[in-house]
Amino acid sequence: MMDADELRAILSAQAAAQDKMLQAVMKKMRSMFSTMISSSTTAHTTSAEKARPVSYAAQPKISQEIHRLLERNALEQHQHPIPTPEDMFAKLNGERYFSQLDLAKAYLEIEVDEESRRLLRIHIAAYIASVT
Repeated sequence: MMDADELRAILSAQAAAQDKMLQAVMKKMRSMFSTMISSSTTAHTTSAEKARPVSYAAQPKISQEIHRLLERNALEQHQHPIPTPEDMFAKLNGERYFSQLDLAKAYLEIEVDEESRRLLRIHIAAYIASVT
């Protein structure tokens, strides 16, 4: 049987490991956001229209609402979906000259309609960015 001190030691070790992991994730996210912010795909803005954090508990409800709106045709469907890597490679097959494809940040290269840009806000604690 474990006594209270042993249990406390185990729990504090687990908490320390979780803190270390959380700090590593936060460091990675800061690096990712600073890279994105320094690129030309975002611009600093002070307006946070529609930029609202979604709590984890509310995400299933929001997902259900989106599905409901899609079923009622209340949302616009994408006219031109993003091609898959297989489609792009099929188009490039047989070509003589092409550069290296870097799909890691391909989502940053998608052109966004001027009217939709205000809806695509990125809201983090220290910065609000809008898509350019």
